[in-house]
Amino acid sequence: MESSKTAVKAEVGQGDGKGQGVSVRLSNVKRAYGSVLALAGLSLEAEPGEFVVMLGPSGCGKTTALRALAGLEPIDSGSVYVGGKDVTRLPASKRSIGMVFQSYSLFPNMTSLSNVEFGLKVRGISATERRRRAHEMLEMVGLIEQADRYPHQMSGGQQQRVALARALAIKPEVLLLDEPLSALDAKVRANLREQIKQLQREVGITTFFVTHDQEEALSLADRIAVMNNGNLEQFGTPTEVYSAPATDFVASFVGNVNVFEGTLLDKETAVVPGVGNFPYRQSEETPTPGGSAEILVRPEAMTIRADSDGEYLVTDVTFLGSNVKIKVERGDTSFIVIQGSSDLDIVSLGSKVSLEAKGSAILVRRKAHL
Repeated sequence: MESSKTAVKAEVGQGDGKGQGVSVRLSNVKRAYGSVLALAGLSLEAEPGEFVVMLGPSGCGKTTALRALAGLEPIDSGSVYVGGKDVTRLPASKRSIGMVFQSYSLFPNMTSLSNVEFGLKVRGISATERRRRAHEMLEMVGLIEQADRYPHQMSGGQQQRVALARALAIKPEVLLLDEPLSALDAKVRANLREQIKQLQREVGITTFFVTHDQEEALSLADRIAVMNNGNLEQFGTPTEVYSAPATDFVASFVGNVNVFEGTLLDKETAVVPGVGNFPYRQSEETPTPGGSAEILVRPEAMTIRADSDGEYLVTDVTFLGSNVKIKVERGDTSFIVIQGSSDLDIVSLGSKVSLEAKGSAILVRRKAHL
């Protein structure tokens, strides 16, 4: 069986691991719907074999970008390159791109095997060869035993794996996935997410994955393209996006963030009165040291302690298994702190606490920003 799977990976045109796919580049791509600018000059480049997640709120342009790359959406200006080749004017059928949709889009009157064969049949592949390849694709996604089942006889997760097998069967150079897990329940979504990532690593195909789910993006991506209002806010690794956001939008959209009023002691240290000192990374927008500023801090960059004279009131405690999410208030402002579950007994609803710095600030900005 293992040798058969290895042969399938080789046939997809990749081999083992990242680096065997093709590069993809979007250059100043613009797309408008009337007065609404869906893509405002999007430029980004994916390395061969890279897993890129396009993350952002509804209407930010991420699906439009994916469809423009696939050739399913015309663009007003700009260029699209796949493997160094300009495919801007090529129709979708000529781009060697496989796509998996949110709604599966399987043919209900076809078995899973016939669904996987479909793209090969359209391309004129012989019946014997397409049957062989469809069998191997279903084996690769762990569904060979469901080869004769129809979509209504399979679970949502199984249907999505059939859709993935169908997309890979045509030996695409690039794989696109448009929110493929959003219709599944949490446990199935988590399991299929792991399977997609493992398969992508094994096959090595350059992949773009659209989602609005932050956890999904952080766990899957080699790099994340954070989008907002048709613009690319940041393109970086999950660690960079979470720990060193390039803009206010990225800081607030990816994960929870607390905003404190404080001062910049120098070019490396921000001071929040009553909490402590937070190291920070300078940027072009960083205020001049010595002045007041807003200090953006992740919940896990602080610790909490019981303090009858503390300035903060505990208003909510949420048990998350290994961690505890604690909401505190000071005046009319609320903050979130993440503690280990072993610390659950140090706080209770309505109790007074103090906060202490234990990590870095992710961003500092001028108070006038708000």
